[in-house]
Amino acid sequence: MKTETLRLPKEKILEEKDSISPCELLFELLPLLKDYFEGQMSFDGEKISYILPNGRKFIISAAETA
Repeated sequence: MKTETLRLPKEKILEEKDSISPCELLFELLPLLKDYFEGQMSFDGEKISYILPNGRKFIISAAETA
């Protein structure tokens, strides 16, 4: 399976500050996910909980890597 890397313009991410936390990244992604995926989503400050219409559940999280 081939995966593609989504590259966001660095200037857009760092527009207002020098860094972004994993929490802030998830917070910014949440509206996009809600627009493109059916189901229920909630954000608790650490992770996004996602429940598909068929009841399957997922956790979406972010972590900074070196």
